[in-house]
Amino acid sequence: MPSSSSYLPVCVNQEQLLLSRDLRGRRGLLPTVIPVYLRMAGTLNVEALRGALQAFTERHEALRTSFHHNPALSQDEIGHSLREYARSGIVKPGLYLQRVAGEVQIELPMHTVTESALRDLVNDELTRSFDPEVPPRFRACLFQLAKDEHRLLIVLDHLVSDGWSVRLLERELHSLYVSFARSTPSALEPPGMSLPDFAEWQSQNTFDRAIRYWRGQWEQFGDTRIRLQDFPFAIASTEKPGPDFATWQATFDPAVAGDARRVAVEQRVSLFMLFLAVWAVVLRHYTGKERFPVWTHFNNRVRPETHGTFGYLINTHIIGLDLGEEPSGRQVLDRVRRAVLEATAHQELPLPQLWRTIGSAPRFDDAFVMLDFRNGNAAVNPEPGDELRITRTALPDIVLPRLSQLGVYVTDYQSSIDVAAVYRKDAFHSDSIRLLGEHFGRALTELVNVCRTG
Repeated sequence: MPSSSSYLPVCVNQEQLLLSRDLRGRRGLLPTVIPVYLRMAGTLNVEALRGALQAFTERHEALRTSFHHNPALSQDEIGHSLREYARSGIVKPGLYLQRVAGEVQIELPMHTVTESALRDLVNDELTRSFDPEVPPRFRACLFQLAKDEHRLLIVLDHLVSDGWSVRLLERELHSLYVSFARSTPSALEPPGMSLPDFAEWQSQNTFDRAIRYWRGQWEQFGDTRIRLQDFPFAIASTEKPGPDFATWQATFDPAVAGDARRVAVEQRVSLFMLFLAVWAVVLRHYTGKERFPVWTHFNNRVRPETHGTFGYLINTHIIGLDLGEEPSGRQVLDRVRRAVLEATAHQELPLPQLWRTIGSAPRFDDAFVMLDFRNGNAAVNPEPGDELRITRTALPDIVLPRLSQLGVYVTDYQSSIDVAAVYRKDAFHSDSIRLLGEHFGRALTELVNVCRTG
């Protein structure tokens, strides 16, 4: 492993976030932070929690990285690369490099607060920017509401984290906390491939097979992307200066959720495939399009050594869907299944690498409709004798910016299934999104009933 003073390559997706920050969103402002908000109910050992955060940082190199412009490039060369990216959406690799610090001290400030004061305090933490040249790549803050009631906010720099990383953090932090609280050795296995090592592997891979596949997908579906004007209820114009996001959310009736699980098993599809099929039916209804792509995130933990990797590995791609010739409910599911399986088999390619190969990158503007499916893992399972229960909880009335103009996010909590529509307030009225959400629920019920009865 290179020494901590060595410069190392960055991942392709990290490069995109760094470009977005350098250009202050001139080609679209990408999300910058990922919040982890945990309720801690019971007797909390603050020093054990502080020790667990420190140990977690020592386990994962990504949290100790700093990012820099390549010192071999002059300021003129850096400026030229940024201008070229702003114009074309393409930049040659090597503009940014990263370094790994050997040791970073983690702070855990604690504040005694009331429930009503939480929103502003949490929002202040979420809106503070990270200095890319100064680790660590996260900050933590503990809020005490009562003697046995706390909230832990961990703000992760998106440069080194994704949804998979959040679940890894929750599991390992709990295990490390128990070890520190009981003064016992950690039972955790060694961490997976480090993020800098993954970036090194990625920089040496040509992804020829995946490039051929995704080039074909963009040739078929690139011009059929759904745009805001395709929705009859989109706001035609606005005087607002920029995007502000809002959320409509609901929990499916337990009976409907149970039927959805059974149909998924019967039809040999995942719940993600089932809900993607529902979203496709809803989009066809509103836009009149029969062929279109939907954006989604792929975990990109294909290689076993990346299962324990903390870092920004996910890739964002389109899944091309064809609902032509009035397919039955089962036919829709079959088409979606095939499309998802094919896309998943080629998920390792970072999208910007495709643009480099093609030599051009499309401007997305408003053509960005997404569906994401998540396993909620609402609580970390307590161990025998635990005096503390750790549960993921919702941010207090805060909606962070998203990449999509309209995204549907389905979360499976095992005991329930939630759906949230996150949308740009300068593009859609809240009443329209509420009706769309209700339509989504009806479409799920209808698809499930059709598949169960024939």
